[in-house]
Amino acid sequence: MRKGTTEGGEDQAGLWREGLEAAIRERVREVIEKILHEEVEEALGAGRGQRALGRRGYRHGTKARGLALRSGAVKLAVPRARLVNSDRDEGEWRSVLLPRYRRSSPEVEQAVLGVYLSGATRAASGER
Repeated sequence: MRKGTTEGGEDQAGLWREGLEAAIRERVREVIEKILHEEVEEALGAGRGQRALGRRGYRHGTKARGLALRSGAVKLAVPRARLVNSDRDEGEWRSVLLPRYRRSSPEVEQAVLGVYLSGATRAASGER
């Protein structure tokens, strides 16, 4: 045990760190969702509930989606919308920020790849 620390003090530090990390993940989730809503508003040409002559489609709810980030996993409510072009063809809106099948940030993917390439999966299974 280090000088000046107790078991209870280490538990307090751990709880404090977990609380801080949870707060950071929550703030990151809020920022990502705000950016996604701004992105869909730009694509539609109108804000939520706003009437506009140049409107290019309509919102229709959200879908839940998980995303792994360096700060941890977050659950997002991704907006959904139908876009209508000048020929009256409809299509689903797709985010540029968060592509369809992206489930983790590039940093997380690189970390997983690095662990895999270093042979950590073989070591964990007992292979050599």
